[in-house]
Amino acid sequence: MKKYIPSEVEPKWQKKWAEDKIYASDLTRPKKFYVLGEFPFTSGDLHMGHWFTFAGADCYARFKRMQGDNVFFPISGYDAFGLPAENAAIKSGVHPQDWTLANIDRMREQFRSVGTCGSFDHEIITCLPEYYKWNQWIFLKMFKRGLAYRGKLRSNWCNTCQTVLANEAIEAGACWRCHSGVVQKEVEQWFLKITDYADRLIWPEIPKVDWPRELREGQNNWIGKSEGALIKFENIEVFTTRPDTLFGATFLVVSPEHSLLKDLTEAKNLKEVEEYIAAAKKKSELERKENKEKTGVFTGAYVKNPLNGEKIPVWVADYVLPGYGTGAIMAVPAHDPRDFEFAKKFDLPIKPVVLPQREYIDDKADDYFAGRTENNKRIIKDLASRANENNKKLLLMGGWAVGVQVGKLFREYDDIDVIILEEDLGWWRTQLEDLGLELSNMFPEGMNDKYYFQATKPDVHVDVLTFKIDGSELVSLTGEKPEKLGHSFDEMFDLKKIDDEPVYAMKPEFIYEWKKDHQRRTGDIRWKEQADFLMLGFEPYEGEGVLANSGEFNGLPSNKAIEKISDYLEGHQIGKKFIYYHLHDWSISRQRYWGTPIPVIHCNKCGIVPVPEEDLPVELPYDVDYTPKGKPPLASNEAWLNVKCPKCGGAGKRDPETMDGFVDSSWYFFRYLDPKFNSAPFDKALAQKIMPVDIYFGGAEHTVGHTLYSRFFTKFLHDLGLTDLEEYATRRINHGVVLGPDGSRMSKSKGNVINPDEEVKKYGADAVRVHMAFFMPYDGTGPWISERIWGPYRFLERVWGLQDKVAVGHPDPSVDGEGSPSKKDLVVMNKTIKKVGEDIENISFNTAVAALMEWLNYLSRKEKVSKEEYKTLLLLLAPFAPHMTEELWSFGFAQDKQNWSVHQQSWPEFDEKYLEEEEITIAVSVNGKLRDQFVIQKDIANDRKVVEKMAKELPKIQKYLEGKEVKKTVYIPVKIINFVISEN
Repeated sequence: MKKYIPSEVEPKWQKKWAEDKIYASDLTRPKKFYVLGEFPFTSGDLHMGHWFTFAGADCYARFKRMQGDNVFFPISGYDAFGLPAENAAIKSGVHPQDWTLANIDRMREQFRSVGTCGSFDHEIITCLPEYYKWNQWIFLKMFKRGLAYRGKLRSNWCNTCQTVLANEAIEAGACWRCHSGVVQKEVEQWFLKITDYADRLIWPEIPKVDWPRELREGQNNWIGKSEGALIKFENIEVFTTRPDTLFGATFLVVSPEHSLLKDLTEAKNLKEVEEYIAAAKKKSELERKENKEKTGVFTGAYVKNPLNGEKIPVWVADYVLPGYGTGAIMAVPAHDPRDFEFAKKFDLPIKPVVLPQREYIDDKADDYFAGRTENNKRIIKDLASRANENNKKLLLMGGWAVGVQVGKLFREYDDIDVIILEEDLGWWRTQLEDLGLELSNMFPEGMNDKYYFQATKPDVHVDVLTFKIDGSELVSLTGEKPEKLGHSFDEMFDLKKIDDEPVYAMKPEFIYEWKKDHQRRTGDIRWKEQADFLMLGFEPYEGEGVLANSGEFNGLPSNKAIEKISDYLEGHQIGKKFIYYHLHDWSISRQRYWGTPIPVIHCNKCGIVPVPEEDLPVELPYDVDYTPKGKPPLASNEAWLNVKCPKCGGAGKRDPETMDGFVDSSWYFFRYLDPKFNSAPFDKALAQKIMPVDIYFGGAEHTVGHTLYSRFFTKFLHDLGLTDLEEYATRRINHGVVLGPDGSRMSKSKGNVINPDEEVKKYGADAVRVHMAFFMPYDGTGPWISERIWGPYRFLERVWGLQDKVAVGHPDPSVDGEGSPSKKDLVVMNKTIKKVGEDIENISFNTAVAALMEWLNYLSRKEKVSKEEYKTLLLLLAPFAPHMTEELWSFGFAQDKQNWSVHQQSWPEFDEKYLEEEEITIAVSVNGKLRDQFVIQKDIANDRKVVEKMAKELPKIQKYLEGKEVKKTVYIPVKIINFVISEN
């Protein structure tokens, strides 16, 4: 047997596959299956992240091809425009085009070196005119439909890259590429009106395609459809999703960018407001969103609440963003955490107007709990009266203390929490019993019921705790082990009244801490605590409930109040129902060189004029000074810039900006079908046959970028009549992240980038592929430890070495022959076939490889391995280790000259009859305690007498049964047998 040497095996088969074109795509054949991995950005060599994406896609494509599908797996596509190429060119002095195309040559070879089964016949390079011509064509179609427009917007700006950045391109407040700080700057730019498609982009609860739930939810949250109302506070308009809280608006907040801010600011406040505006400009949108400490300035202005006419102050604060709603909010601190924090800091009023409510189980429950509350109130007044007459103290805690402290009963109270002093313990027990209440232990297995007890009768429940005041006037919680609370009686209680009866109510801060401690210990957040915390002013309540302090709308549940208040606003022309989207139009302008030129001409007479379609593409000139100078580099190329207006023939100028790189990647999956098609972006008839993508592998980081924009483009192309599809991919698989050896993201600046070429040189592509499949789940995140490739390499060596054990055998166990598989062998093999196939289908590559390793261990223990077993092992391993399995297949299995490759064979099918267990394990217990177990053939496991006999013959069981009478034998078939014996 020759030694396994990857460096000899792998190039040999890569060359053979290319010569015989065994992976060539034939889109005319039936049963198509379109596999796609996100095409790489041409930033240099393929790195481990690229390989991880494509190794999974390649494995799955090979699997589907062996299952008989006509797999279309285009591999040679390159996302070639963008800032990294331009920045690298500036740094190295190499032109972006030359730098990019050189990288593509290198990446193309890397794809081949990893042994891909992808097609190289459908190559697309987005920086070439034959591709970006169609970016421009799509742009013009959008322009003519009003979906592409020019406008001004305060945007994220990178001073180093001298360009606008999308929110997705900012990481920790810095540019994702150069890591410079991002500032806010108002920039005129081009937009695509993705908001017109917002409703169509929202995922339904049960979509027709299989995309990850977290991705769908992420996109829906990003789109952020909010139904509410636009409300006029005099000349300031606000949007709110909670019109039911309008009576609780105690101040108004506008963003520092609000157009009316300077006009409404009083003269004496103007300087402070202007200073605040200047400071806000230095913060990015992300910093303002994450601002932990609220800041703001009073404008000196007031506006009237349109419902109750109350004058409320107007503040400016940077936690209100100009792009959200109208750039102004009505602040309802009782029901919004940010407003609550702001109000607390600046001592502004907090007015609860929505109270949490119990969820009733029937219509009568409301009256029942109201009646119980009134009855509890009578009991408290009775106890308070008795205490006052006898110079005692009734101490209230819990909900009743809150009601007394607030000055009104704002919710139901189905029980009473009281505290008594230890010196009055006997007297209080007598009074409670005199009211017909039965005393019992509050903690049945805990504290002594002398100090902690409950007093109950039907529809009445009183919980009683005991306090003791020591000589230093400090309060202790009484018990077998008294707990000192560290506060005096006067620090903990206020003398209040319930109607005319004096009672002592626990002070708010102590109520809050006791109730909060209960929440922390139990994790139980109850509606009544939420109501109590709200009314005491400790926490806002964000949920729905029943209106209070809201005039004629009092008592309405939130959903009905929202409707009625919205109708009132519309009827009085002080507001209207409105739908707002968090999603903003897509800014595609980039003030840099290396991108698709925007195909319009600016004419002083005609305005913005689209370039005629017959003049496309507007090519990107090569000779341009692309170093950042504060204006688009193309503006400096006069020969390219100055042209005639297509409409009037007068002087015009091309648009000097270029398109966002996400435009390139928003429709490339259509272009892959026929990259040479020259009469439209893609062949409609071919797309009708091949699209959608059946499975799309990519990164979760593209949730609100690439995948959302691609869905938008697909729907637009649908509206143009170019495709019947609304969704471009049937199944989306998000891969995980390969980290550096130190556990952090790979980065050249950190020096932790792993070069795949070095790993291939040392271990071979197959070992690297197997390791990629095995070292973590495909959607996981973990460090790449090069030394661990040794394990998969040894696994492949063992598969290679197993050929020495292969004998000529017959797959039918009834036929004798050297090395013929036994029935157990066939069970193990068929279970492995089933396991590996299902795991690959479920993108659980790591468990599929684990199953193959387990089977190899089984086979290695045998003296001889049947040819059928070895052949099946090679077929199952082929998607993971294509080169080595091809070599081994050629040694003895490549009989068909037409379909000579292991990758041209059919995927093995498992036989159901070998999947059932032949043997099972029976547990044996004595008097209900497990004492032993034994293995029995499944076909006799239902024979009670046989099972009982075998169980009694076990030495461990004989020890327990010796000299004992077996009173009863209980047998649960194929599971457990239990002997009940006398204890004597």
